[in-house]
Amino acid sequence: MDNIKFDFKNRTAVVTGGAQGFGLDIAKRYLKSGAKVIIWDIDHKLTEKVVKDLNNQNLTANTVDISDFKEVKSCVD
Repeated sequence: MDNIKFDFKNRTAVVTGGAQGFGLDIAKRYLKSGAKVIIWDIDHKLTEKVVKDLNNQNLTANTVDISDFKEVKSCVD
């Protein structure tokens, strides 16, 4: 799969559950493809760790419980 090239420059991806597991792998793939990535995850400490560990200027994160509409709307706004 690494030989497949995607160009997501000038695009932004929001990845829910992005601090671990499949979400983290998806976020890494978007970053590798040039996207700006915003990780939304409920685990604040893990989210901070991921941002620090990946150390990528195109990566930001928000602590969000996506089951709470008000939190999601607040992050979108």
